[in-house]
Amino acid sequence: MRIRAESVLSGKKKTDVLCAFCFEDTNVAIGLGKLNKKIDQTISQSIKEINGKKGKISIIHSHKESPSERVLIAGLGKKNKITSDVIRDVTGVITKKIHELKIKEFSIIIPDKTSIDNNQIISSIVEGANLSLYEFDLFKKEKSNNKEPDLTLLTPDKNAQKIIKDSIIISDAVKFTRDVANLPPNECPPMKLGEIAKKIANENKMKCTVFSKK
Repeated sequence: MRIRAESVLSGKKKTDVLCAFCFEDTNVAIGLGKLNKKIDQTISQSIKEINGKKGKISIIHSHKESPSERVLIAGLGKKNKITSDVIRDVTGVITKKIHELKIKEFSIIIPDKTSIDNNQIISSIVEGANLSLYEFDLFKKEKSNNKEPDLTLLTPDKNAQKIIKDSIIISDAVKFTRDVANLPPNECPPMKLGEIAKKIANENKMKCTVFSKK
C-alpha cells in the first residue's frame, strides 16, 4: 500500500473518498470543515445516524458538489475513551470498506485536538490501514486481484512523511511475522525458523545466535 502525506485543506482535496472521524454524541466531523451547503446537511444527518459509534461508517456521494467524489464519516466512540488502538481499528474498518468497493485511492483527515499525540495518531492510521488488508494466501490457488488502494493523509505536520515511512516498516514487519507464524510445521520446522532469523540478521548487520539441543 502506498501512503503519503499532504498539507492541502480537506475542502480542496480532489480524491475518490475523503474520510473524516467523529466522536460519539457530537454533530461535527473532525477537521472536515464546510464543503457545500447541500453536502454539509447530508453529512450532518449521516453523523446523527451513526452517532459516532466506534466502527460505524457512512458514505455520502458528493454528486460533483465538492472536489471529493465521496465523503466517508467514521465513528471513534466516546472522546474520553479514545486510544491509539481505537484509531488503528477504525482505520482498518475504513480501509477494508474502500478495498471492498474497489476504490483506487482515498484520503484521511488526521484528527486534531485529541488527547493523543499527533505523531501517534499518524502511526496508528498507517498501521491500521496497512495491516487491515493482510491475508495469508500462500497456499491458495486463486489469489485476490483486487489491488490495494493508495492512501493520502491530510495533515500540516512537517514530520508526517518520516512517521509514515517508519510506521510502514513496522507494519510490514508485522505482516512478515504473521506469514512465518501461519506456515504449517512441515513448511517451517525449528531449523527453518533459525535460517530465517539468520538471514534477517545478516541483511541488517545484526548478531544472531540460534540455540540447538547441543
